[in-house]
Amino acid sequence: MSASRCLVLALVISLAGSLPAGAATLYHVRPDGSDMGCTGRADAPYPGSGLKRPCAFATPQKGADSMSGTAGDDIIIHAGTYMGRLKLKSLIRPRAGESSVIEGDPNVPREQIWIDCDNSVDRECFLVPGGSGSGGAGSATNIIVRHMRISAGRCNAIRFEGFHERVRLEDVLFDDMPALCCVLADKKCQPDRMRASVIRIDQGYNNLIDNFVILGNENTTRYGLAGTDAMSIFLGSYGSVVQNGRSERLLGAFVQENGDRNIIQDNFVHTTTCEGDDGCIQAYNDSEMIVRRNVFANVAPDAGDWIVTMRMTPKGEGNCSPTGVAAYNNTLIGVEGYPPNARKSGFLIHPNRSPCTYGPMTFLNNIFMRFGSADDRDAAITLFGCPPSLIIDNNLFFDNVGRRMAGFLGAATDLNNAAGCAGPFNTNSKFGADPLLDPVTFIPAPASPACGGGNTTFKAWDGGSPSPHIGAKPCEKQSPGGSGAQR
Repeated sequence: MSASRCLVLALVISLAGSLPAGAATLYHVRPDGSDMGCTGRADAPYPGSGLKRPCAFATPQKGADSMSGTAGDDIIIHAGTYMGRLKLKSLIRPRAGESSVIEGDPNVPREQIWIDCDNSVDRECFLVPGGSGSGGAGSATNIIVRHMRISAGRCNAIRFEGFHERVRLEDVLFDDMPALCCVLADKKCQPDRMRASVIRIDQGYNNLIDNFVILGNENTTRYGLAGTDAMSIFLGSYGSVVQNGRSERLLGAFVQENGDRNIIQDNFVHTTTCEGDDGCIQAYNDSEMIVRRNVFANVAPDAGDWIVTMRMTPKGEGNCSPTGVAAYNNTLIGVEGYPPNARKSGFLIHPNRSPCTYGPMTFLNNIFMRFGSADDRDAAITLFGCPPSLIIDNNLFFDNVGRRMAGFLGAATDLNNAAGCAGPFNTNSKFGADPLLDPVTFIPAPASPACGGGNTTFKAWDGGSPSPHIGAKPCEKQSPGGSGAQR
C-alpha cells in the first residue's frame, strides 16, 4: 500500500472516530419536497427526479418517522398546509441535556405552518406517545413542540400520551376546536366516552404549556351545547405550568387537572362556556395548586351548573393529597343574562366526598363580578367545607347578587359564604366598589379602588407572592371603563 493511500485511510478513520455515535439530525419539511426522493436533510425543494436527493420531505409524518429515538433529532416544518395526522414514535428520549424539537419555521408567522386534520378520521391531530412511569424507559422526556398552527382532531388536537417529563408546548395556535368528539353535531361524545381536549397531557411532571392560543368556532352559542364534556386543557401531570395562554369561544373547562403543585398563571379566558359542573378550572387531588394573575371575562355556565370551579377531590380519584389552592390577583367576571337556573360561583370548593382531606386555601387580591344566584349555596367564593387554614382578604366584590351574599357577616353586599370556617375574613376587602375596568384590556383605571393596594404578605410554595394591587392587571393610565367591564 502506498504512503499516500495510508494517509488517506488514516484520515478517514480519524474523522469517523471524531463523530459522536447517534449524532442528532435536523430534518426539513416543505410542501414542495418529496418523501420518496429526498433525504430530508436540506432546506430545498425536490428537483423533480431521482432518489435520496439533498432536499426536504413533503410531510411532517415522514420527518417524524425518520427521527431517532435517542439522538435528539429535530424537525423544522416550513410554511405550508399539511393535511393529516402527525404521530411521533413511542418513547422519543434524547440523550441527557438534549431535546427533540418539532418546530415551525421561526422566520414566518406561526399561522403559516398549518397541520390540519380530518376530525372524522383521527382521534388526535398530533400524538406524542410516552411511557408508563418516570425515568428509565418508562417515560418520554424533553419533547418540544412550538411555533405552528394545529386544527381539529376528533378527540384531542394534541395529546402527550402516557408519562412525559419536561415537555414544552410553546407558541402554538389551535383553532376550529368545537370539532372535538364531544361537541359534534349529535351533541354526544364517542362511545368510549374519552373526554375531548384541545391540549392533553396524560401524566408526568415538570411540563410547560406556554404562549398558546385556543380559538373556538364563531358559531359557538353563548351558553354552549347540552351534554358536552370538552375542555381547553387536560393537565394530568404535577409540578407543571400553564401560562400566557388565550382561550376564547370554547365549550368547556379551561383547565382540568389531576396532579400536585401545578401553576395556572397569566392566562386570558374570554367568552367561554364553562360547561357541566366542571367550571373554568377544575382541580382533582392537587395538594398545592396556584392560580394567579388570570383573567376570566364574560364566561358563562351551562344551565344548572357552575362557573370557574375549583373542585377539590370530589370523587376520590388518583392520589389522596391534602387538597388546597392559592388563588390570587385573578379577575373573574360573569355575564348578564344567565339561564334562570344557572348557578354562579367564582371559586367553588366542592363537597369532599372522599376520605381525602383539605389542605390550606388562600384567596387574595381577586376581583369578583356578577356572581351569585337565588340558590343559597352560590357566591363569589363558595365553600362546602372548611380547610385547616383559610385566608380570604383584599378581594374586590362588585355587582354580585343572591341571598347568600347579601348582608352576610355584616357586609352590605357582594360577600362570599365562608361563614362557619375559622377567620377572620375580608378585613381589607372592598364591597360594592366598581373596579373601573377597561372594557377591552380589563386593566383598572387609575381611580379604581383596585389600585389601592393588595395583600402581599402571603408566600406561595414556589417563593412567589401576590402583586401589590387587586385583580390580574396592574393599574395604568387610561379612560375609566365605567360600571365594570364589558357586558
